Amino acid sequence: MTIQEEKQKCFATIEQYNNALSTCVEQNNITALQETYQIRDKLIHDFFNKYASELSEGDRIFFEKLKAFDAELAIEMKKEKNTILGDLSSRKKMQSGINNYQRISKDK
Repeated sequence: MTIQEEKQKCFATIEQYNNALSTCVEQNNITALQETYQIRDKLIHDFFNKYASELSEGDRIFFEKLKAFDAELAIEMKKEKNTILGDLSSRKKMQSGINNYQRISKDK
């Protein structure tokens, strides 16, 4: 197998992990998201260790697209975080109200 074929195989594997990351975000599966990120990051690290001296323009373009993908994913994750924190804040306020109501009802 040529170096270019090996690189393409690595790119295909990284793309599969990108698809898995997208699925994790869609399903709000944070644990799987973290695990998948770690695996994909190791693949990228291994790729650069192996092919650092043989990077081409095509490789640079692939990783620019990967960088854009990660930026989009970060935006989606931030939206989800804000939603979760908003829900948590509402729940805390509701629990506080319930506790106050229970305290008032015990006083009577």
